[in-house]
Amino acid sequence: MGFGPRGPHHGHHGRGKGRRGDVRAAVLNLLNEQSMTGYQLMGAIEEKSQGLWKPGPGSIYPALQLLADEGLITLTGADEAGKKPYAITDEGKKYLAEHPEQTKAPWDRVTRDLQGVLSLRPELEQLAAAVRQAATVAAEAQQAKVKDVLTRARKEVYRILASDEDDAGTNTPDGDSNN
Repeated sequence: MGFGPRGPHHGHHGRGKGRRGDVRAAVLNLLNEQSMTGYQLMGAIEEKSQGLWKPGPGSIYPALQLLADEGLITLTGADEAGKKPYAITDEGKKYLAEHPEQTKAPWDRVTRDLQGVLSLRPELEQLAAAVRQAATVAAEAQQAKVKDVLTRARKEVYRILASDEDDAGTNTPDGDSNN
């Protein structure tokens, strides 16, 4: 449940919402700001996309290797903790400057395309937390009532989506008027 990797557009682009070339653009943009390890890059992409895009090691590390092979980034050697940060090369900076359309920050597109997800996320997360709690501590009869509430809510959402307009004067599922 939720708007994570299996969110509303499940199955489109792997683990997150980035397209194939987006990992490359994201890595170059981030390394243009500062040196980072692969795991730091994954965290930075997730943060910049407000949690909507979460590339995994299977996306980041092949992209890092390819960019290094192309001379656009370089491994700077292990730090004191044994982690291996990457840095952008002069050739990488030149590539960014010469290909602005291909390398613009992909998290901007991800967050723009999924603005509706971001606007509904807090309420969905609160509902999910309540349902998880009910699943854990509620008696069988209470769980049955929770299932009924969820079923009615799902149907109401589809009713809203099927309507032709905002229906500003209709009643909400709890009987309150939207006016």
